[in-house]
Amino acid sequence: MNPNEKIKSLPPYYCRDCGGNGWLGIRKADNDYLEDDLIKTRSSFIAERQNKNVYFISSTESKSTKDLFADDYSPTDIFECYINPETLELSDKKDAENYFKIAGVKKQVDDKIEKVCPHCNSRDNLALIGTGLTTLESIVAAQLMATATDPAEDHDRKLLAFTNAVQDAAHQAGFIESRNFRFGMRHAIQTVLKQSSGSITLTELYPAFEKLWRQKLINEARPEDAFIYKYLPPDCESRLKIEDYRQKDKSFTKEFLKEFSNRLSWEIWSEFSFSAGIGRTLEKSGASAVEFDVALFEDVYNQMKYWLQKEELGERINSETFSKFLLGFLHRLRFKGGVDHPYLKKYRSERTNYWLITQSANKKHFLIKNFGKNSRLPKFATLSPGPNTAAFEIIQTQSGKQNWYSTWFLKCFKMVAVSETALINDFYDQLLEYLEANKLLDKRVAAGVNNVGLNPDQIFLTTTVASFECKVCGNNLNVGFENSHLVEGMPCLQYRCPGDYKMNQNHFDYYRMVYNRGRALRIFAKDHTGLIDRDKREKLERDFKLRPSYQSTNVLVATSTLEMGIDIGDLNIAFNASIPPETSNYLQRVGRAGRASGTSLIV
Repeated sequence: MNPNEKIKSLPPYYCRDCGGNGWLGIRKADNDYLEDDLIKTRSSFIAERQNKNVYFISSTESKSTKDLFADDYSPTDIFECYINPETLELSDKKDAENYFKIAGVKKQVDDKIEKVCPHCNSRDNLALIGTGLTTLESIVAAQLMATATDPAEDHDRKLLAFTNAVQDAAHQAGFIESRNFRFGMRHAIQTVLKQSSGSITLTELYPAFEKLWRQKLINEARPEDAFIYKYLPPDCESRLKIEDYRQKDKSFTKEFLKEFSNRLSWEIWSEFSFSAGIGRTLEKSGASAVEFDVALFEDVYNQMKYWLQKEELGERINSETFSKFLLGFLHRLRFKGGVDHPYLKKYRSERTNYWLITQSANKKHFLIKNFGKNSRLPKFATLSPGPNTAAFEIIQTQSGKQNWYSTWFLKCFKMVAVSETALINDFYDQLLEYLEANKLLDKRVAAGVNNVGLNPDQIFLTTTVASFECKVCGNNLNVGFENSHLVEGMPCLQYRCPGDYKMNQNHFDYYRMVYNRGRALRIFAKDHTGLIDRDKREKLERDFKLRPSYQSTNVLVATSTLEMGIDIGDLNIAFNASIPPETSNYLQRVGRAGRASGTSLIV
């Protein structure tokens, strides 16, 4: 954007589920304009209350509101008008050539909006488009600390980052450590997959991960400690003391090791299911991907033939068309997190809600990833709506209504009319029965609600990946090469997109190279500010300088208190995460680099 242009802007949003997008805008009652404060608009959207004036804005120049918004999305308020992009003023008519038509919608409850996508009616899948400083800082730190161009050993690699604000230091340290853990896990998972002969199932990957990485760390002074601290998620360290689970001989208890294995399996589970389509994942980067056993698809098709022929569809739905449909259906369920895991036992068998995926509800799983009431939840599927089904994906629809599942059926089987709701519902009823019989899906009962999820034994993982792109919306889908013939020409998985997939021969992703490189360094980051007591601060400085343990600090995010006068030993990298207030501050900061070692990298 040219800073000299008068055009104002609104923060854009997108839906992780359907790919729908638009802008966010604040419009107070009776105002004929949208507020132009980007920070205020973003903050209002993120807030959990007092944001009732936030609207989801979409252009209606090329599409009507009926085509833009989901059939089952019922806004509490909607406005349609023209907007002046230079002033954000609203008008009932096109007052100038640059005006264009928009629609704004919201669902309001009390003094807040519900964060429900207006394009597909999914909940808690909306995200703001844009990258903040902390994200960039975490990426830079992860890449620099693991670079192959630095001859230093892992133990000797250290980074010192400077920021101007005390509150920023604490936030950035936590963010860097958390994000780096995910990068390290992906590298470790990819290493296991590369050393496997052929594809392996998600269930098989869990023990293979532990076996390989315990073996790689066998020459460490304390191999078990090295393994635990390298792969212990940051949220676990913040809520319990790991040392409490040691025995007299300093080894970890069997209880802890078993639960640690459960949590590792959850991180791997998440990478290929619940979080597979979000961020810089192994799957999105094309480093590795999921494939299914196509022979099982043929078995399901043969079992469905009687029903298809009875409904006069047997001659029009062949095996290949059915397999394309089934592949998309299974990927959809996987992307939503509908894959079985021990941590989800209560979630799938009691009255399903977020509390059942917390430590409070699962006492024996003391390392479980805690979910909150506003967290995006794993979505298993159930056939029809009813009591206690709010947390599930509802497959069947009512007459005149559409959802992802009915739309997917119509995309794949074009000979069926939109109005044949009963036929589509009956098809899914039959399909789930045969998918369960062939062990592609497993069924649980939660407060009287039958719910189905993917069997992890049927999810195969491979590093032989084929990349595809939708011809219309550009949506990317990476799959195991064994399934590539089904994805070619398969309808797009995005809810409202009419396109289909074609192979992307030129697919390149930087992170695919990152995950395939030889080193991944675990970052332990701490903030260093004047708010920390002197004793704690000096202890932190010694820990950073000497690094006596496997979890010793190797990244410090500091304020000006560390610009001069403190010996922190050898240093690989000095990083200015903010613009120094004065030239002298800059000189003091870069002067921290290489005082003991001679030279360092300045970023």
